[in-house]
Amino acid sequence: MLSPSRNVSRLLTDTASRHPRIIQFVDELPLTSTGKILKRHLS
Repeated sequence: MLSPSRNVSRLLTDTASRHPRIIQFVDELPLTSTGKILKRHLS
């Protein structure tokens, strides 16, 4: 399992452009029968 790095969080907080506020690491992504990611199940 990967864990967030302090370097990643520092880079995101120091950038002036838009970026995600929360990053979550998951083992698997929910997929449809055709292999597409079910984005509505990620929140």
